[in-house]
Amino acid sequence: MNIVKAKDQTLLLLKQTQENNLSLVSAGVAFYGFLSIFPSLAALISLYGLIFDPANVVEQVNALAGILPPEVHSILQQRLSDITTTDAQSLKAGVIFGILLSLWSANRAMKAFSEALNIVFSNREQRNFIQVNLVTLALTLASIVVFIIGMIAIVGVPIVVSYLLSQSWAQIITGVLSWLLFVGLVVGLFLMLYRFAPASPRYEWREHLPGSILATVLFLSASVAFSFYVSNFGDYDEQYGALGAVVVTLFWLYIGAFIFLLGAEINAMRIEPSDDLSPGYYAEKQQRESIFPSRP
Repeated sequence: MNIVKAKDQTLLLLKQTQENNLSLVSAGVAFYGFLSIFPSLAALISLYGLIFDPANVVEQVNALAGILPPEVHSILQQRLSDITTTDAQSLKAGVIFGILLSLWSANRAMKAFSEALNIVFSNREQRNFIQVNLVTLALTLASIVVFIIGMIAIVGVPIVVSYLLSQSWAQIITGVLSWLLFVGLVVGLFLMLYRFAPASPRYEWREHLPGSILATVLFLSASVAFSFYVSNFGDYDEQYGALGAVVVTLFWLYIGAFIFLLGAEINAMRIEPSDDLSPGYYAEKQQRESIFPSRP
């Protein structure tokens, strides 16, 4: 029975991804994500520089080299280096004015995530322009703060562990704790986006946990696998020339967006419709069923 149920759930998941055009939607999210990379990095540097030395960001991002495709890591590293070499006076000006400007520019990606999640959860957008932008700006800022916490942990965990344990044990424990903390932060980030990015209804946190965990595991695994493929078998530079790094970055973002939305699809399948669902849910559901009738 479990095998039959798992098969039915898998077939239903495939049907839902086709009905929601998940591949096409993921491509749109990846495009807006790419446009938001540099503004997000600028906001990251400005916020991080309020407390720490901005130059440390480049070294800490190098810790993610194992899960990022080389071209993606190269783009991030180069851009971060360019930003952090700005003189201190410019960075202060960036703190005063640049953070808001960078957040507004980076907000395009979060809006794309919000629209994509509305499609997955069959929600009709009922928030006005101001409400949508306030929510997505808050989520953009929160996402950057989560990334900053992750970078602080990359530095802080080895220091604490080395102080408490011997050098041999410290290396092992540091690696395990760093990865566990990183995975936990990604799961928490996905939970936050699943919970607040789409329009109502608001489901409980626990309802979004399975999809968040599965999406995190799949995303990290896919990132490592894609990085290995690009490093050993990919010939994007030969095919696309100077645009090779851009293509790799877009494709990596597409993979991440698809997996993220797949986790949302899994959550949507698990959540039973209740009386507090928005009217838009039923309208969209009936319209979808009329366009994609179930096969006998």
